[in-house]
Amino acid sequence: MVKIEKIYHNGNFQIAIYFGFSEELKIKAKGIGAVWSHTKKCWYVLYNKDNYNLIKHTFEDIEIVNGKNDQRHTE
Repeated sequence: MVKIEKIYHNGNFQIAIYFGFSEELKIKAKGIGAVWSHTKKCWYVLYNKDNYNLIKHTFEDIEIVNGKNDQRHTE
């Protein structure tokens, strides 16, 4: 299963993509332009509707994690 979450990273909101080690999922993540974050330990893409739809069409089983970054960033 793939989990996605809205995070704030590198000065922008991103969509974090979490999954266990899987070469197939890693290739899919790279295929949509995702970048690995050593600090967050996840793949990520810029937070926008196009990337969200791309994730939905690329990965089969997705769980959306609601968290602290669901609110507007006030900094």
